[in-house]
Amino acid sequence: RIGDLTELNISTDIMNLLQNEERNQEILEIYSKFCAWALLSKMGKIKYKDSILFNLPEKINQDNLINLEENNKVIKIISDDIFINSKLKVPIQCDGEFIGNLPLQIKNTKKTINLLVKEELNVQTDQ
Repeated sequence: RIGDLTELNISTDIMNLLQNEERNQEILEIYSKFCAWALLSKMGKIKYKDSILFNLPEKINQDNLINLEENNKVIKIISDDIFINSKLKVPIQCDGEFIGNLPLQIKNTKKTINLLVKEELNVQTDQ
Protein backbone atom coordinates (compact mmCIF):
# COMPACT_ATOMS: atom_id res chain seq x y z
CA ARG A 1 0.00 0.00 0.00
CA ILE A 2 2.69 2.46 0.98
CA GLY A 3 6.35 2.19 0.11
CA ASP A 4 7.97 3.85 3.09
CA LEU A 5 6.60 3.06 6.56
CA THR A 6 7.14 6.50 8.03
CA GLU A 7 4.84 7.76 10.77
CA LEU A 8 3.40 10.39 8.44
CA ASN A 9 2.67 7.88 5.68
CA ILE A 10 1.11 5.41 8.10
CA SER A 11 -1.08 7.98 9.85
CA THR A 12 -2.14 9.62 6.57
CA ASP A 13 -3.07 6.28 5.03
CA ILE A 14 -5.06 5.25 8.12
CA MET A 15 -6.93 8.57 8.17
CA ASN A 16 -7.81 8.10 4.48
CA LEU A 17 -8.94 4.52 5.08
CA LEU A 18 -11.17 5.63 7.95
CA GLN A 19 -13.16 7.76 5.51
CA ASN A 20 -14.83 4.50 4.50
CA GLU A 21 -14.20 2.23 7.46
CA GLU A 22 -16.56 -0.58 6.43
CA ARG A 23 -15.01 -1.01 2.98
CA ASN A 24 -11.45 -0.80 4.35
CA GLN A 25 -11.94 -3.01 7.40
CA GLU A 26 -9.42 -5.66 6.30
CA ILE A 27 -6.49 -3.26 5.73
CA LEU A 28 -7.39 -1.37 8.93
CA GLU A 29 -7.14 -4.67 10.82
CA ILE A 30 -3.66 -5.19 9.34
CA TYR A 31 -2.68 -1.67 10.43
CA SER A 32 -4.10 -2.38 13.88
CA LYS A 33 -1.85 -5.44 14.25
CA PHE A 34 1.14 -3.52 12.87
CA CYS A 35 0.58 -0.67 15.35
CA ALA A 36 0.26 -3.14 18.24
CA TRP A 37 3.55 -4.73 17.11
CA ALA A 38 5.27 -1.32 16.88
CA LEU A 39 4.01 -0.30 20.35
CA LEU A 40 4.39 -3.51 22.30
CA SER A 41 6.97 -5.87 20.77
CA LYS A 42 10.67 -5.68 21.55
CA MET A 43 11.59 -5.27 17.86
CA GLY A 44 8.87 -2.67 17.28
CA LYS A 45 10.06 -0.64 20.29
CA ILE A 46 13.62 -0.73 18.93
CA LYS A 47 12.60 0.24 15.39
CA TYR A 48 10.33 3.09 16.56
CA LYS A 49 12.18 4.14 19.74
CA ASP A 50 12.17 7.83 18.75
CA SER A 51 8.63 7.74 17.43
CA ILE A 52 5.83 10.04 18.50
CA LEU A 53 3.15 7.84 16.98
CA PHE A 54 4.37 4.54 18.44
CA ASN A 55 5.20 5.48 22.01
CA LEU A 56 2.73 5.28 24.85
CA PRO A 57 2.47 8.45 26.94
CA GLU A 58 4.08 8.31 30.36
CA LYS A 59 2.22 9.26 33.50
CA ILE A 60 3.19 12.75 34.68
CA ASN A 61 3.22 13.68 38.35
CA GLN A 62 1.75 17.20 38.22
CA ASP A 63 3.04 17.91 41.75
CA ASN A 64 6.65 17.19 40.78
CA LEU A 65 7.30 18.74 37.36
CA ILE A 66 10.51 20.35 38.62
CA ASN A 67 12.79 18.54 41.03
CA LEU A 68 12.92 21.14 43.77
CA GLU A 69 15.69 19.39 45.72
CA GLU A 70 18.12 19.50 42.78
CA ASN A 71 17.24 22.93 41.40
CA ASN A 72 19.47 25.71 42.75
CA LYS A 73 17.05 28.46 41.70
CA VAL A 74 14.26 27.48 44.08
CA ILE A 75 13.38 29.65 47.04
CA LYS A 76 11.30 27.98 49.76
CA ILE A 77 9.15 30.44 51.70
CA ILE A 78 6.99 29.70 54.73
CA SER A 79 4.43 32.48 55.04
CA ASP A 80 0.80 33.22 54.30
CA ASP A 81 1.39 36.72 52.91
CA ILE A 82 4.19 37.18 50.39
CA PHE A 83 5.22 40.24 48.40
CA ILE A 84 7.58 39.62 45.46
CA ASN A 85 9.33 42.40 43.59
CA SER A 86 11.81 42.51 40.74
CA LYS A 87 13.62 45.08 38.64
CA LEU A 88 11.93 43.60 35.57
CA LYS A 89 8.21 43.28 34.79
CA VAL A 90 8.17 39.48 34.96
CA PRO A 91 4.96 37.56 34.09
CA ILE A 92 3.89 35.09 36.78
CA GLN A 93 1.92 31.87 36.35
CA CYS A 94 0.47 29.67 39.07
CA ASP A 95 -0.72 26.16 38.13
CA GLY A 96 -0.51 27.19 34.46
CA GLU A 97 -2.74 30.23 34.93
CA PHE A 98 -1.44 33.77 34.41
CA ILE A 99 -1.88 35.70 37.67
CA GLY A 100 -0.05 38.94 36.93
CA ASN A 101 3.32 40.65 36.58
CA LEU A 102 5.84 41.48 39.27
CA PRO A 103 5.60 43.20 41.66
CA LEU A 104 3.02 40.78 43.05
CA GLN A 105 1.46 39.95 46.38
CA ILE A 106 0.43 36.37 47.07
CA LYS A 107 -2.00 35.38 49.81
CA ASN A 108 -0.90 31.80 50.37
CA THR A 109 -3.22 29.33 52.10
CA LYS A 110 -0.72 26.45 52.00
CA LYS A 111 1.75 28.29 54.30
CA THR A 112 4.70 26.98 52.23
CA ILE A 113 5.46 28.10 48.69
CA ASN A 114 8.29 27.08 46.37
CA LEU A 115 9.37 29.71 43.87
CA LEU A 116 11.48 28.84 40.84
CA VAL A 117 13.34 32.01 39.96
CA LYS A 118 15.28 33.05 36.87
CA GLU A 119 16.67 36.25 38.35
CA GLU A 120 17.35 37.97 41.63
CA LEU A 121 14.08 38.69 43.43
CA ASN A 122 13.19 40.83 46.40
CA VAL A 123 10.86 38.71 48.55
CA GLN A 124 9.17 40.10 51.68
CA THR A 125 6.95 38.06 53.96
CA ASP A 126 4.86 38.70 57.04
CA GLN A 127 7.10 36.35 59.07
